Amino acid sequence: MPRSFGWVDIYDFVQPKKKSFLLAYSTGLTIGEAADKAGIGRQSHYDWMNHEHDEREMYHQAFEDAKERRFEILEKEARRRAVEGVENPIFDKDGNLVGHEIKYSDTLLIFLMKGSHPEIYRDNMKIDVNGTVTLESLLTLTEQPK
Repeated sequence: MPRSFGWVDIYDFVQPKKKSFLLAYSTGLTIGEAADKAGIGRQSHYDWMNHEHDEREMYHQAFEDAKERRFEILEKEARRRAVEGVENPIFDKDGNLVGHEIKYSDTLLIFLMKGSHPEIYRDNMKIDVNGTVTLESLLTLTEQPK
């Protein structure tokens, strides 16, 4: 029975290493870490993305799928840290464990809010100004005494 690669099995790649890399990357690993796990050099991924070959378009689509899955994992972890918090140990002056505290990440919460509703939480505003400026009006503005 052939090895199953989970969600990547919908892509019919000739090289199984492509599936191994994409599956590893989709779990939240970096490109370098995913390449190591798949047993390839990181440059292989970039070659598959940038050089013409029969599977290039399919690889591009599979990589987009992997990026979306990876993003969902990372977003879920950011939400956990922001909302549920992370338990950190507390030590006394002698280095003995005396308890734990839960720390929450306000920064991650802000990023999650900005990502969910940029129209409300964005840092900048976009202002469109339409009109006509004549050379005469520009000269008038630059000639005014200060």
